[in-house]
Amino acid sequence: MATRPGRVGRPRANPRPLSGSPEEEILEAAARLFARHGFAGTSTREIAARAGLRQASLFHYYPRKEAILEAVLDRSIDPVLARLDALAAAGGSPAVRLWRLLHFDVRELCTSPFAVGVLGLLAEARAPAFRAFWEKRARLVAGIEALLREGIAAGEVVASDAALAAEALLGLDESTLQWFRRDGGASAGEVADFVASFALRGLLVDPRALDRVRREAAAAPD
Repeated sequence: MATRPGRVGRPRANPRPLSGSPEEEILEAAARLFARHGFAGTSTREIAARAGLRQASLFHYYPRKEAILEAVLDRSIDPVLARLDALAAAGGSPAVRLWRLLHFDVRELCTSPFAVGVLGLLAEARAPAFRAFWEKRARLVAGIEALLREGIAAGEVVASDAALAAEALLGLDESTLQWFRRDGGASAGEVADFVASFALRGLLVDPRALDRVRREAAAAPD
C-alpha cells in the first residue's frame, strides 16, 4: 500500500487517523498542554501520548522540549505578521487596515491551537532560546505603531503616544484568550469584531466613522 507523501514511517502509539502532519499534531498537543499545565509541568511523554505517538517518535521530529515550544511560538505569530505585510501592500485607509489587523489577530488567537496569549506568559518563553519569537513580536508592535502614526498623519486617529498605544492594542488582543471560551457564548468572529471595534472607536478622531471603517473593511478583499 502506498504511503502518504511527506510521511515519515515512525511507529504510532495510537492508530487513529492523522488530521495533519505528525509535526503539527505534536505542536497542537503541546500548545494545549503547555497552556493548561505550563512548560515545566508538561512532559514530552504526555505530549507524545496526546499526539498519538511514542516518545521516541516525538524526539525524531523535535529533539528537545524547548524546540517544541519554539515552534509553537512561531506558529502563533507568523500568520498575523503575514497579514500585517499583506495589509501594508494593499494600502488604503490606515484606520481600515488597523481594524482589519486587530480583527484578524483576535480571530486567529481564538481559533488557532497555538495560543500565544497564554503561552507568551510562560516564564520559560522569556528565555534567550526564544529570542526570535520576541523579535517577531517586536516587529508586530512596530507595524501597529506605524499604522497608528499613518492614521494620525491622515487625521483619522487621535494624536497619542503611538508606541504605547501599539503595545496596549496588542496586549488587548492577547488578553482575549483569558476569557474567550470555544465551547459557548460569542463566536470567534463576533469576539474579533467586538474587540477590533471597541479598540478602534477609542482611537478615531470621529468615533462615528467606525461604521464606515467596518463597512470598508468588510468590502476589502482578503
